[in-house]
Amino acid sequence: MLKDTLLIKNNGPSGGPFPSFIVDPSNADPHWVDCIVKILQQIDFEDRRYFDESTSTFFRLGAINSFEWVIANLDFSHGDDPKLSLFKIHLRTVLGNAIFAMIGSSRWSKLFPKGKQSGNPLPIHDIDFLLRERSINVVLSSLKRGKYGGYCSRRDLNIQIDGKPKYIAFSEHAIERTYQRIIGSMGIYASWGDAFAFFDRCRYFEPVLLRDGENSLSFFQDCFLEQHDPSILMYPNEYALRISGFESLCYHIEFGIRSYYRVGYAPIVSKGDWILLKTLLPPGYAGTPELDLFQNVKMAPNKRRRLLKMTDHWTVDQLNKSFDFSLFKFFHQNGIPQVVQFTGDLFAPLVGSISTLEQPKRVEICSVPAAPVQP
Repeated sequence: MLKDTLLIKNNGPSGGPFPSFIVDPSNADPHWVDCIVKILQQIDFEDRRYFDESTSTFFRLGAINSFEWVIANLDFSHGDDPKLSLFKIHLRTVLGNAIFAMIGSSRWSKLFPKGKQSGNPLPIHDIDFLLRERSINVVLSSLKRGKYGGYCSRRDLNIQIDGKPKYIAFSEHAIERTYQRIIGSMGIYASWGDAFAFFDRCRYFEPVLLRDGENSLSFFQDCFLEQHDPSILMYPNEYALRISGFESLCYHIEFGIRSYYRVGYAPIVSKGDWILLKTLLPPGYAGTPELDLFQNVKMAPNKRRRLLKMTDHWTVDQLNKSFDFSLFKFFHQNGIPQVVQFTGDLFAPLVGSISTLEQPKRVEICSVPAAPVQP
């Protein structure tokens, strides 16, 4: 086991067997660790409020035979089947929802600050799960206070600005706005980790000068094309497919080139070796390069009015319903990329060393040589 990991055995009220939890607290606040450990000691895989019969059976068989054995006997046992990836996400979501429900309102208010606009808790702590043999690895993470305010990663991630390393911190308002931009009003655990990853694991930011001369950093979210299933519409997938086209999926499969969509622009305050992100301006908002396009690109007046109206009130929830990406496709086709491709991951891995990570490189997918035709 890793240094300082905690082993929590779980046999349930019936005597089990159910998988044990191996907790990695190395990047987490002690109060968050204490809260989650107490809950894991109480969790019951047979509690039908949180686990249906099939899920409970899966965890029981995993404890008896190993999770690898159970998955190998499922209908979608191939490692590259997107249904398998979605199934693993489902298992993590079920576990996460159960734990979040057991935290209780009083502990929520003590552990998490609330956003001033939404009143919702801000994701400064996170929990994730990895299935290992007959146990479940529980990876706990927390942000820490930045040197000059805001919250930052405990993993000492930094970016290079003018050849100098800079540490990134997010203000509470920037955290709230980023969460709203990439998640909307989805269920709390299902979306929690995706938002937290920005603040804990994002390692790529692009400097951008805004319209009023203010400095900002732009950053991106994964389109998760490895989860693409043509029978299921997923908002991040469609961002890539409807803007970059199906070539983005082909190059992801053939070359491992990942697609990301632009989240927006964060005006910054720089002090010493720290940068504080003050808020988030999504593409098309006042001050962003995208809004300037409407003054520089010729188009029919009715189209200009329609697109300008979309910049005023679009939300992630609306995109999840309409899948109308015409506004972002317009930005993309007129010189401001909304979907970009990289070799390498823009986010540090959930566990493991970050000191040996190679820097991701931006590529044009049309410049990547096609795979040779097999005779």
